[in-house]
Amino acid sequence: MRKYALLPLTLFLFSCSSTTEKPVCEAGRQLECSCTGIVTGYQTCKDDGSGWGDCVCPCVKDCTGRECGEDPLCGESCGTCVTNSTCNASGVCECDFVDCEGTCCGDGQLCSEGSCCTPDCGARECGPDPIFGTSCGDCGAGEDCTVIGSCSSGCTPDCGIRVCGPDPVCQVSCGDCPENTSCTTEGQCISGCVADCSVRECGPDPNCDVTCGYCGPDESCTDDGICVQCTPDCTGRECGDNGCGGTCVPGCGDFSTCSDDGLCVCDNLACGDSCCGPDEVCRNDECVTVDCNCNFDCNRYFGEVCDHATSHCESGIPPIVCNSSCDCYQGESCVAGNCEQT
Repeated sequence: MRKYALLPLTLFLFSCSSTTEKPVCEAGRQLECSCTGIVTGYQTCKDDGSGWGDCVCPCVKDCTGRECGEDPLCGESCGTCVTNSTCNASGVCECDFVDCEGTCCGDGQLCSEGSCCTPDCGARECGPDPIFGTSCGDCGAGEDCTVIGSCSSGCTPDCGIRVCGPDPVCQVSCGDCPENTSCTTEGQCISGCVADCSVRECGPDPNCDVTCGYCGPDESCTDDGICVQCTPDCTGRECGDNGCGGTCVPGCGDFSTCSDDGLCVCDNLACGDSCCGPDEVCRNDECVTVDCNCNFDCNRYFGEVCDHATSHCESGIPPIVCNSSCDCYQGESCVAGNCEQT
């Protein structure tokens, strides 16, 4: 048997066992690939180089209609909310307290003319705060709230003819004026006057005599309309300086002047609780104007005489007691127990 007959088979077996598949790509290498739209992704060559992996596309967040929180696709932030606001489930910022024309006010603040402002009760314990009119608290049973925000008891308010502003005794409000009207310091509502409180925070304005505001319980209003930390002392006084640059209330009315002792003194004639004007006389505790042509038209017993320049009765000198049954009037004198013309 010849040995060379096996050679072709040996060569054939060697040839089959040495044949291997060539790699498609270099393991770990990355190649760009196309994603939906214009976004470019990447694919990585497999570890054995036999091919490319799937195209990996980056996540593109979608914040359409959202301004805060995470987008629903990628979980990335769409933005954050400003102070005093919170992001809702729809991705929209909402104010926690008050929305003031796009600005979120803080806790306890209110919106005024597009700005966030904080009410200021200061030392007030009741009534409205002077900035927004929000309540500073309520008084207890049997107490009244004064216009300066303090609770008062045991005081009887006396508004008299006042329809607004504080009463002069207890400083309790006598009422509020209708819209587009203002309250004067005399407690009357007026319209058609433009008050000027630009540099004043309390007391009357110089144009209309309307109140520009009230100071707190531990403050006093100066004559310049500024609240100062001072405790006024008006003990025994009804007018004049209160010791803090302000004026004691209720002050003097018409035809009267404040004395150095802080008491109102009539300029002409005192009549009941009022002071009469120069052309008035007192009848039944009321100041009235009485026309006259001669002295007999006036009440001679009270010393009234006729002022021919004005044709009004004026207060004069009281009668003189002449005897037990006769009094002498102005223009008469008592002679030997009888009244005679002088």
